[in-house]
Amino acid sequence: MFKKKELTRLGDILVSKGLITPAQLDLAIKEQSRRKRLLDPADTAATVTPIGEILIELGFIDQLQLKRGLNWQQRLRHASIAMALCAPFMMFAPSAAASVVRTAPTTIEAENYIAMKGVITENTTDVGAGKNVGGIGTGDWMAYSVDLPAAGTYKITYRLASPYNSANLILRSANDADLATLKVPKTGGWQVWNNVEQMVTLPKGVQTLKIYANAGGFNLNWFQLEKVTSINEVIEAENFSVMSGVITEVTTDVGGGENVGSIGNGDWMTYAGVDIPADGTYKITYRVATPYGSSKITLKSGADVELGTVSLPNTGGFQVWKDVVQTVTLQKGVQDLKVFAPSSGFNLNYFKIEVDTAAGVTAPVVTPPATTTPPATATSSTPTAPVTATSPLTLEAENYTSMSGVISEATADVGGGKGLGGISTGDWMVYDGINIPMTGEYKITYRVASPYNTAKIMLKSGSNVDMGLVAVPKTGGWQIWTDVTQTLTLQQGVQSLKVFAQTGGFNFNWLKIESLIPAIPTIEAENYSSMFGVFTQTTTDVGGGKNVAGIATGEWMTYSGINVPADGNYKITYRVASTISTGKIALHSAANVELGRVSVPSSGGFQTWTFVEHTVAAKKGVQDFKIVAATGGFNLNWFKMEFAGAPTTSSAASSSAPAVSSSSSSSTPAVQSSSSSSQSSTPAMSSSSWSSSSAAAHVAGPVAITWMAPDKRENGAQLYIEELGGYEIRYKKTGEAKYTYVSINDPWTQSYKFDWLEGDYIFQIAAFDKDGVYSPFVDIQRQ
Repeated sequence: MFKKKELTRLGDILVSKGLITPAQLDLAIKEQSRRKRLLDPADTAATVTPIGEILIELGFIDQLQLKRGLNWQQRLRHASIAMALCAPFMMFAPSAAASVVRTAPTTIEAENYIAMKGVITENTTDVGAGKNVGGIGTGDWMAYSVDLPAAGTYKITYRLASPYNSANLILRSANDADLATLKVPKTGGWQVWNNVEQMVTLPKGVQTLKIYANAGGFNLNWFQLEKVTSINEVIEAENFSVMSGVITEVTTDVGGGENVGSIGNGDWMTYAGVDIPADGTYKITYRVATPYGSSKITLKSGADVELGTVSLPNTGGFQVWKDVVQTVTLQKGVQDLKVFAPSSGFNLNYFKIEVDTAAGVTAPVVTPPATTTPPATATSSTPTAPVTATSPLTLEAENYTSMSGVISEATADVGGGKGLGGISTGDWMVYDGINIPMTGEYKITYRVASPYNTAKIMLKSGSNVDMGLVAVPKTGGWQIWTDVTQTLTLQQGVQSLKVFAQTGGFNFNWLKIESLIPAIPTIEAENYSSMFGVFTQTTTDVGGGKNVAGIATGEWMTYSGINVPADGNYKITYRVASTISTGKIALHSAANVELGRVSVPSSGGFQTWTFVEHTVAAKKGVQDFKIVAATGGFNLNWFKMEFAGAPTTSSAASSSAPAVSSSSSSSTPAVQSSSSSSQSSTPAMSSSSWSSSSAAAHVAGPVAITWMAPDKRENGAQLYIEELGGYEIRYKKTGEAKYTYVSINDPWTQSYKFDWLEGDYIFQIAAFDKDGVYSPFVDIQRQ
């Protein structure tokens, strides 16, 4: 569904902020209508008195309050205030974190019912231990209170155990209306646990759900509710489940609300629980805005496999919106989709998934689970070869390159599709074109089902060398699925893997390969082991801490003990700030060989931060790296190294430039203003971030908030407290649609106390100047 349009009329804005009452607004509107009726229709120059002026005449607001309302209405961001806050009881944080997790599935322990009939609780041997509900006979039930963030389709996952195949449950509403029925499979015992899923439509808000045993004979450990998104439903960009690098901001697009902005190269947003009804071709429509013509979007699966890339046109600005369409092939099932930026410089408001009517989709196949041993004869069909991708990689079992003795069949596992059956001792499947990005440890996960406890899988190389053996447990049936894992060392490069049935008697749905090679952690600039000429200072960048400043030409910092996990190419990302566009960073090895260099652009200030990156070749092992200012005039907050692929044939030193000797450079910073322009303790947040992704704080009792007056504007200009008009605090309970506003019209007042609040609240604060120009609202979180 489309966004609810934000209040944009001046009167509504003033009411929402608590500056006037609805009754006062009604009086002003009536007065405006009265004056309009008195106008001479023949006088083309006659105009209706604006509602703001009438409110002032009636004494309901003053000039500053009118300016605040008008500026909020018009989204005047170009001179926003950079707001910083700190408090002993609460703290404030900007919305653009390095990685933010939004909504998560709601898991409810079975024993946490609010009412029940006939059941008992007992200790469980399931993963996580604790208790489960047992003794569930026909007609027994448990009722649970749940609070759902939105109306729509939910995937409910039940953690069940049963020695029978006759049990089933009904999910009911508070008034005992049946919502969905679920068959409980035979898992193999009262403490042999499996996940079973169903889809159900539920309303928003606090409600009671009842799990009713229509046919008893099962145990329940927990159940989980996860919101899923259906196709043809607009997916708002800001409703990501996880992201990296982006921010949310108010949009001027039709429908209002928020968009995702500051999308840099390599940034991404993942959207969980998208329900694709059938295998087929789908049209993806993105609502985008960009002033450039070089931006691109890559859609990826939850396993990070690329599904398609689309180029974005120059729309004319970051709030000039257009639709861009791509066509991709999607598999049936509830899944995660990732919107990835292979090149930066665009905003995203929403996207929508629709069946491509020209191509259509394949009809869903509904096949009951297999209950008998599959035949041991192979079919003559040859499935298509798998798509090559880097780790993590999921291979569907039926997408073998070659095989001996197996068959493919419809699966009742999560996600549907096909699996492999009829796997007898000595049968095998070979999978070609698997790209292992670097040599190291990998976790191999097999999705298997078996009524026996004797089956075994041997993973072999393409040359038939044994790599590792794993036992397949008794899962309770041919279509009762579980994961088994093993850890192996794999060599870098494109290769073949053979799944060999050392002992047969199992079904196989998919195989997943995940790297266990540790990533190189982000390196804070101030954590050098040695340096020449630089100094450290407090940073206003996201995350706080310190940055390195006063970096002049020829100055450097060395970082020791960096563990490079494998030979290859690495993307180096630097967090930099500069007032000039001539800066250059050269990365050197411990032997002072230049590995590569990158230009530093003007970011607009020494505390206005941006990213620059380049790719260099590096060798495996623990080593030192030196960051040299080939041309100075910038600040550095941190840098990070990320594996970017196998090494090329050319060596890292083949294109190196001569090292710059520190003896020929001055120790005086090239840009003297770098320290003076970066001493402020106020974070310079994006001026387009008019709201943020907010986390709730649980409070019970008095709540005291203190803050410091901001001393800079977004553009770096000095802001004196005499220019401030005051502050605005807004707060609401989670689940509520509207904020309550508190206006503080004295800039020297820098604290506020709520006598008593109880519950889960979201708190935010903004400053405004005497022209009514606002800072972004920033979150308040419990310290």
